Amino acid sequence: MQPEGTSGAGSSSGDLESFVTTELARQQSEQPTPTLGADGDPEVEVSDARAAHFLERALTESRRMGAEATKSLGKRDKVRGEVGGARMKAWTTEHAATVLDPQSAATVAATAADSPSPSGR
Repeated sequence: MQPEGTSGAGSSSGDLESFVTTELARQQSEQPTPTLGADGDPEVEVSDARAAHFLERALTESRRMGAEATKSLGKRDKVRGEVGGARMKAWTTEHAATVLDPQSAATVAATAADSPSPSGR
């Protein structure tokens, strides 16, 4: 069950889409026969249309967030290219020390040292 407007190829969001649609189909196929509630009516189930709508919204938001992350990384690499890796690392470490707890700041400092240069992307 792949919602309209989605494709499963060409990007990491495609991998996500493929996983989600496969998993949704698996769960729907394993769904037990509805049971009756205390009032004698079937328990509330999510309709296929509603599930597809939710899935489409979730995948759209995932693609949007992926695009924003890519855009942010591009901006970071542009700044790193303009000011140099050493200055970027110093700024990142200084900022982390100001806003994070010491353990998290140390992790960021170590990560900043390992970050690739713009040409390494």
